[in-house]
Amino acid sequence: VPELLFTQQGDVLLRTLRELRDDLRAAEEHGRNVEALAKKLQTTLSYDASDFFSFGFDIQKMRELLDRLVTWLDTEKPRLIAVMLENPSELRPGGGFVGSYLEVSLQRGNIENIRVVDTAKADKELSLQVVPPRPLQAIMSTWGAADANWFLNFPDSAEKFLSFLDASAFAHPEGRRFDAAVGVSGNAVADLLRITGPVEVPSFDLTLDADNLITALQAQIQKARARKRQNPKEVEQQFFEKLMQRLAALDTVKKQLLVTAVRKWAAQGEVRIYVRDTELQTALSSFQLTGEVFPLENGFYGDYLAVASANIGGQKTDLFVNTNVLLQSQIGEDGTVRDHLVIEKRHEGFRSRYWWHRATHKSYLKIYTPPGVKLEYFTGGVEKHLRGQDASRGEERQEDPLVAQIEQTTKDYLSYPALQSFMESGKNVFGFWMEVRRGKRKSATIDYTRKLLAPPRQGQEYQFVLERQPGSSAAYRIEISAPVGFTWKENNLPVFEYTAAADSPRRVILHLTLQRI
Repeated sequence: VPELLFTQQGDVLLRTLRELRDDLRAAEEHGRNVEALAKKLQTTLSYDASDFFSFGFDIQKMRELLDRLVTWLDTEKPRLIAVMLENPSELRPGGGFVGSYLEVSLQRGNIENIRVVDTAKADKELSLQVVPPRPLQAIMSTWGAADANWFLNFPDSAEKFLSFLDASAFAHPEGRRFDAAVGVSGNAVADLLRITGPVEVPSFDLTLDADNLITALQAQIQKARARKRQNPKEVEQQFFEKLMQRLAALDTVKKQLLVTAVRKWAAQGEVRIYVRDTELQTALSSFQLTGEVFPLENGFYGDYLAVASANIGGQKTDLFVNTNVLLQSQIGEDGTVRDHLVIEKRHEGFRSRYWWHRATHKSYLKIYTPPGVKLEYFTGGVEKHLRGQDASRGEERQEDPLVAQIEQTTKDYLSYPALQSFMESGKNVFGFWMEVRRGKRKSATIDYTRKLLAPPRQGQEYQFVLERQPGSSAAYRIEISAPVGFTWKENNLPVFEYTAAADSPRRVILHLTLQRI
């Protein structure tokens, strides 16, 4: 399917999707007959049919996805898609700062047009002025699309991004609304270059490969800005045109590598999809393709952690900042979970010759935890006093409903003035600033507790959910200690350890079971 998209074979793409959908529908119908037999075998011969039922459910989910995808693609009206090019050297909670995006016009499965758009130009022609989230007010007075990737829950960030583009005369002067957004990290584009090989951009005497993609593009754009060029992003336009040509000419072996890369992007969250069509979005979500935050249902027995870093005024330093996260979690006999979280950042910008990598790293961190946690201790944050909005211009601006809803829940801590907490995506979030100078390292520590629904018992299932920020290279170490008198069935030890590197899945769910010693 990816190769048909890149080679302008829209009719073949739609026919292939329809045939696959029809095959799945036939399998689904046939499966209903087999399901009746499986149930009979289960009751008469104690046959475990759970694997079959799971497989049958997967068929149904895939068929529903293809149904909705074909309907969405097979229209006379072109679909307008914004591909958010997220900069991993300037992280934001939803992935990265979106300095540029691809405007893709898709008609009946064919890519009709691709153009690179400088997001700043779209933001200059916004028809509305929106008050930014409080931390972003440190560097701006009006919110726009470039900084819309503010929420870890990608559908929230993507809808905000599209809403700004819809309000921009520059983004689409004809007044059309965008149909979808796709978040793409710089790591995913680098993977494409590993498949195609280096791409030359002769007009700029530039050769881009997987290793120099981010730094070389940034250097070229900065040079164009210094020379006050009219279109400093022209290098990106020429690069993506060349890249699309290379992708359309892939041989059989490299086409398979592309399929493998797409699967990896989905697992690691390097590519996330948001569609304004509710039914298609729901179908995509069932395959974890939409970058949604894991919902903690009533009765959840376990723990949750996500660490999202927002580079605010820290230039392009994230590419040279190493982040290590340690969580030590102790479950008490009474069901109290005591978490000790340490976040360390080490700034190695001295390895780069560019000033935007060597600047002081400034970031606002959002630590997502289960609701109902109680803060016990905090150290390591930087206290900032933001001026807020100019009251004389307040009448021209409007509040964003989601941001206002979140900020209404803000809680301050008298003993820890550098820390706040608030509710976002159904999670308690601790928010604070960190600053790290070149060649230095800094750490922040948060201790917090939470009471589980019931005390631990023999055979109790316990879940730990870790979600990674897209585009982040942070390394994680998780240590979960069982209550006194218990071990974990999965390793027969009182402590279960898990480590996650940059290439780990976006979401990891540890299913653990307590057993008495």
